[in-house]
Amino acid sequence: MEYLPIYFLLDTSGSMRGEPILSLQNGLQSFVSTLLRNQSTFGRVLVSVITFGDSAEMVVPLEDINSFTVPNMEIYGCTSLGAAFNLVAQEIDLETKVDDYRNQWRPVVFVLTDGEPTDDYTDGLYELRKRNIGNLVLCIAGQNAHVSDPWLANVSDCVTNLDTTDSNTLLTYILNTAM
Repeated sequence: MEYLPIYFLLDTSGSMRGEPILSLQNGLQSFVSTLLRNQSTFGRVLVSVITFGDSAEMVVPLEDINSFTVPNMEIYGCTSLGAAFNLVAQEIDLETKVDDYRNQWRPVVFVLTDGEPTDDYTDGLYELRKRNIGNLVLCIAGQNAHVSDPWLANVSDCVTNLDTTDSNTLLTYILNTAM
């Protein structure tokens, strides 16, 4: 059976306090619900959550979406997106060594954040791009987030505002590129 690994990189920096983290949690829950309704399209959907504040942390290792619940998140620190890119690259490497990679869709990585990283994300992004991922999607949350910020174009061509994008639109980022 084919399976689709999805990695969610969630910004838990201090700037996410209040409305942005609520937007992120609601958007993630809505998207997971959409994936559950459409999982027969992919065979088996696996999800993972990595949070990033002062550092990156694996909060939910890759697991079946049927068992997944949105985790509680502690808000603190800076926005270490580079550390999150490095960690997800390592996790993708582990996944491809453990399972039969021929039976899976290419991994899709969703980054949910409210703004620009505070670390140098370029090395981590380079490491992630060396993996055979299907797509890297940036979802910007909160009223102060702008999809036109110049740093976003350096990271991905797929940038959307989480507050105005529905989960079916996010689904197209998988359907168009993950195979």
